[in-house]
Amino acid sequence: MEPKNWTDKTRFEALLNELYNSKEEPKWRYLVFQYVSRYQEEYYFDCLENTFVFLEEEFKDNKVRELFQAELEELQEEVTDARGEYCLSLNEIAEVVNRLLNTEPLAKNDVQQMINHIWEAYSCNLKPVLFVNREDQVLSQLVKESIEFTFSLS
Repeated sequence: MEPKNWTDKTRFEALLNELYNSKEEPKWRYLVFQYVSRYQEEYYFDCLENTFVFLEEEFKDNKVRELFQAELEELQEEVTDARGEYCLSLNEIAEVVNRLLNTEPLAKNDVQQMINHIWEAYSCNLKPVLFVNREDQVLSQLVKESIEFTFSLS
């Protein structure tokens, strides 16, 4: 079964298609982290707390990964466990966090898939009518603040 494309025909999808540039990948990665952190704040998963702290510190200082290699392996195990838990929304958020722990650059498709995982997690808690438009607005605003401004300066 093909996963649902929650972002199909949204403002976010239009902005992603218009503005994605691989040179801006670190900004997109941080944007996804900011966005998934909102979900974590609203529907808190204690088993992912340490991973969110690690990622937040990593965005502040690139050396965190080198300094805490043993801890990183432990975090990756915790995220792998979370991906296999019975709670679907946890699985979805763990997929996003797992990809953020991976240092390979994010392609446009990766960004869209990660947002779809987050919206799938929202769908476990809310009816689409209660979150799709709201989250599209929030995400579009994040893109405008984080990406579009930089893009227009180029």
